[in-house]
Amino acid sequence: MTSPNETSPEKIPSLQDITDSYQEVIIFNNKHTGMSIGIMNILRATLEYEESVETSTGVFEEALEKANSEDSMHKELTQIVHEDILRSIGVSLQHGSQLKSSTGASISAPKLIPTIADIDMFQGFLSKQSKTEIQSDDKNLDLIIDLVKDIKKRVIEGATPFPESTDLYMVQACRYSGELALKHYDYIYDDIKRLELDEPDYFIELLQGEAPAYLGEEYSEYIKAKQHIETSQDLEEYLEYWGRDLLIQYIRTGSPEQLQKEKIMYLDGEHMNIRLNKQTDYIIDLCNSQNDNEKDYGVASAKNLLQGINSTITLMKDNQDEWYVNEENEIFLKFLSTAISLNIED
Repeated sequence: MTSPNETSPEKIPSLQDITDSYQEVIIFNNKHTGMSIGIMNILRATLEYEESVETSTGVFEEALEKANSEDSMHKELTQIVHEDILRSIGVSLQHGSQLKSSTGASISAPKLIPTIADIDMFQGFLSKQSKTEIQSDDKNLDLIIDLVKDIKKRVIEGATPFPESTDLYMVQACRYSGELALKHYDYIYDDIKRLELDEPDYFIELLQGEAPAYLGEEYSEYIKAKQHIETSQDLEEYLEYWGRDLLIQYIRTGSPEQLQKEKIMYLDGEHMNIRLNKQTDYIIDLCNSQNDNEKDYGVASAKNLLQGINSTITLMKDNQDEWYVNEENEIFLKFLSTAISLNIED
């Protein structure tokens, strides 16, 4: 877990300024990235190659590089103009994967993907928003939609089993990135719920009707709404199973029913003891930090962890026949609950 940065902007940009900047990023992604623009660049290069009197394959590569360089120039310009205002609320623009031809040449610019770089700054931005304002225009939702999508992608990449041949450094980096992304979502979860950004009114209204039967803008909006709400629901479940130290197993099995069916005993034995003990110790250290930002972040994280632990203890009492219910588990979880409670009392 990383604590939020201590710095914060002197002035948070208006919601309209943020929305306007991110709409330009969306326009760039639609016009200069993806398969469609890649195919167009290949066609342009092919036509230039066929019209050339030369027969060298270098002509095709040069034409493709020229077409792709125009997209890359737009990428650089978009970042220069709009990244600063997004950074002022803790959001950075990362490069997505780049499409390549069969020869290995790039055929389009990489997509610009927003990701939370400073969770404290982004939470500060959300805390100053109202549901009425942020849901007054569906364009205001686009940034949070893509940020939530990026969080889920990172969590899944970090929790998905890796082949045994995968470099250990890469595995650790993905694990860390996924865990950090979920902790970021945990940190802004209260604001997400307060603003109802997990289930915006506009999206709920769209989904109450039948799905459009044709491809087009209405169909795209319907699918976007459906996918965002499903993604938000998935992340809420990830938080729950993360608190039980079962996130990797839950993502692998895909459902609570399958997880229970497989009877994965991660609530038993040394494995959970080590991980939950380490996590609890780290959070308690943050709670006792002399740094106010770290302490606040630690207390918020401790309360979330405590909620998950106490929820599990309650489930044990109410469902005595569940596979994870036994005396050792209950004693262990009650011990952690007490330790956490003692460190977040005023």
